[in-house]
Amino acid sequence: MTNNNGNGLEHRRAEVQQAVKSACDMLNADGVAPRDYVEQLAWLFFLKAFDETEARLEEEGQFEGNDYARRLSGPLELRLDEKESIHISCRWADWSQLTEKPDVMLRFVNGPLWDRLLRLHDDDKLNETDQVAQQFNRIFSTVKNHSRRGANFARVVQQVNRLHFSDATDVIVLSEIYEGLLKQVAADSAGYAGEFYTQRHIIRAMVEVVRPQLGDRIYDPCFGTAGFLGDAADFLRNPSRNPAAKKLGARDLDRLQTETFYGVEKKALTFLLGIMNMLLHDIEGANLELGDTLERHSQNVPEKNKYTVILANPPYGGKLTREVQTNFTIRSASTEILFVQHIMANLAKGGRAAVIVPEGVLFRGGPDARVRKRLVEEFKVHTVLSLPAGCFLPYTGVKTNVIFFDRPKDGSPQTGNRHRCCRRRRRSTVAHSVGASMRSSEPGHRNPGHATRYSVCIQTDIRPIGSRTVRG
Repeated sequence: MTNNNGNGLEHRRAEVQQAVKSACDMLNADGVAPRDYVEQLAWLFFLKAFDETEARLEEEGQFEGNDYARRLSGPLELRLDEKESIHISCRWADWSQLTEKPDVMLRFVNGPLWDRLLRLHDDDKLNETDQVAQQFNRIFSTVKNHSRRGANFARVVQQVNRLHFSDATDVIVLSEIYEGLLKQVAADSAGYAGEFYTQRHIIRAMVEVVRPQLGDRIYDPCFGTAGFLGDAADFLRNPSRNPAAKKLGARDLDRLQTETFYGVEKKALTFLLGIMNMLLHDIEGANLELGDTLERHSQNVPEKNKYTVILANPPYGGKLTREVQTNFTIRSASTEILFVQHIMANLAKGGRAAVIVPEGVLFRGGPDARVRKRLVEEFKVHTVLSLPAGCFLPYTGVKTNVIFFDRPKDGSPQTGNRHRCCRRRRRSTVAHSVGASMRSSEPGHRNPGHATRYSVCIQTDIRPIGSRTVRG
């Protein structure tokens, strides 16, 4: 039985991979640049995934005796010429079947459908605060249809229709394919995708340590493809990872939809990928915003607006203008130092944070040292996970670490951390959790001969200033 299931999984994996490869080949034949494959497939995947989600909610509503009002429904008019026009349904399941009229399909998507997607938030039938409708506007005002010929566009749509986002196997395989595409784009485009791809096993390890629970407000200030938020959603609902998930009721699941996940992303493409990823994790109402986290940063955040869990892999190596730096108490042109300050300012009392930073943040002087001093004096830094060199290739070869820290429940300074350095490595429950997660989830886990070194250091006292190594 196991072998049959395994063979079925591998067969479906091959089918999904072939569908995506065929779609990429057709985009290439249409003159679409390789770096635009991801964007083109992303918005097509998003529309199909959204249509499947609405179909499922509609079916569940009928079963429970509650009518579900689709956001994308009804016919739209397409004028063929001055005298003739036709009406086409805006549901993916309907217009994607127009493959025998490819030019009509392309004109419909570029015209009436795109206009509808941009104006969905103006629909009188929808709540003014409908987050999904507003996200449609943000997405489709920043992406474009790169297909130029109806025949090729129709063939790409046919390939997308071979995928099923309600099928867990397809979702897993698509995630793997996306990661591969992002790596390829990054390698071809000098870091184009480097700001938003974090390996899944690292994400999982960080989530396992902070252990989000129902009632937490979970935030990623640069969410990218929403890897952290998506895995946190899985952790909250998966009894094998989180025993408390067994007690979740209907009201709890509703709370997960709208009051749990928060994030900001600067780039439109990654914003789209993030929303789609949350949809695939059955989170429709995540509070995701398109914007610049550092430009909107405030040092004085009311306690009620702060977050109890923050997970992030901020972009680093960038240089920012003096205008943006004025938002921060400790000014620096380095994005990673500003993001660390942003996370510190937004972490609620009793909150937990895990953030990936370049190793230089732990040892450099100047603004880095002053931020580090504040971190160890105002927060409890309990774990530093040293990641192996090259962990984020091909995006960057910079050596990185994950810093785990909590904010005291009473908000009191951690004066005991001041001017002391503990360089003793020891085993702990946290270290065991990180190590187990890394070993079971790293990319080479299918190969028994593959080994990756992760250095886990548990530190309750960290030297705030100085260039000496603080890890044992």
